[in-house]
Amino acid sequence: MKLKHCHVAALAAALLMLTGNVAWADTAAALLPEAVSATTPTMPAVTVGGYVESYYAWNFGRPSNGISNWRGFDNRHGAFTLSNVALDTQAKQGPMQARLVLQAGQAPNTYYMLEPTANAASGVGAVDAATWRVIQQANMGWKAPVGRGLLIESGVFLTTVGPESVPVKDSWNWSRSTVFMALPAYHTGVKATYDAADTLKLTAMIFDSWNSVSHATEAPALGLQVNWLSGPLTCNLVYYGGKERAPATTLGEIAPWRSLFDGYVQYDASTRLSLLAHADGGWEGGKDSVSSWFGAALYARYKAAEWLYIVGRGDGFREKVGKGATPIFWPNPNADGVSVLGSGTLTLDARPTDNLSIRLEARRDLANTNLYFRGSVAKSAAGADVPNADAQTTLTLGAVAWF
Repeated sequence: MKLKHCHVAALAAALLMLTGNVAWADTAAALLPEAVSATTPTMPAVTVGGYVESYYAWNFGRPSNGISNWRGFDNRHGAFTLSNVALDTQAKQGPMQARLVLQAGQAPNTYYMLEPTANAASGVGAVDAATWRVIQQANMGWKAPVGRGLLIESGVFLTTVGPESVPVKDSWNWSRSTVFMALPAYHTGVKATYDAADTLKLTAMIFDSWNSVSHATEAPALGLQVNWLSGPLTCNLVYYGGKERAPATTLGEIAPWRSLFDGYVQYDASTRLSLLAHADGGWEGGKDSVSSWFGAALYARYKAAEWLYIVGRGDGFREKVGKGATPIFWPNPNADGVSVLGSGTLTLDARPTDNLSIRLEARRDLANTNLYFRGSVAKSAAGADVPNADAQTTLTLGAVAWF
């Protein structure tokens, strides 16, 4: 039988005491705390946080179905809505770390709506959006002793594309831009991040297709990210490439390759004024058909008082659908296969305390075809609501608290 060091020290102290060797017994006892501390594992450092988001929105088109279309998470008209409630638990122990963010509310239904569905079979349960919607993030990581530090992580992550994020508290406006709505919200896979310098991080990723926990295309996607932070300037560049379409919707091939290029630059011009520019573009091609897109957004954030920010944003997006292809992003292109849409947004962000944001936001959405709803909304033969407007105007009052 093997005895640990602490057991040996304790046994030696007891035997020496019994034989009358008090001085030696005291020496052995003095070694006991050191032996115990050397063999007792340290407890993990655990932090718990979270947030609650709620809003009331008014659509001046007063759609009968109560929907402000293509608006992501502030899409309900004339109703108080609990957008999202999240509980964020993070743990670190030595080189290991883990994170679990659980959520409930209306927002997860929107960004999990493209989650693939896998049918059940004998001995296998079905998989769909309902399976995962309570999970916003779930991942684990290991900090490998390589150079300045190599962090290898696996699990479900929020996307690294663009400056906006799923949590409202991490974005300048309440609503997300048109560009954000077109792009992935989350990924499942493995990524490795290397601290190349104090100001430079390099990340390589292998993951499932966009917005997918259960993969649907049989081939992993690839990603590369460069993040540079130096003084008032932040730059983020991302490339994603993979076969995103399910086999049943491909363009006569097994699957066309989709390439996405994304970048943003934020410049903090002063303690009061910050400027941000975001651009995204890419293409998806088959033998005889290439679809492409380009989107951009400009932001300005001004600190008018210690408790008040004023934020302006303008964005636009253009998609060209290839011959014989189905649209990637917007479902109703014009006769030339082109969809163009954008928005202008003005947000007042009041911060009465450090952990509370109350935002009043006015927004106007425009498109070159009918993508929105107003007035009496008709149903298609399949029972779906038919868009009947090429514009919409909304006013939203929202609050988010976090800890």
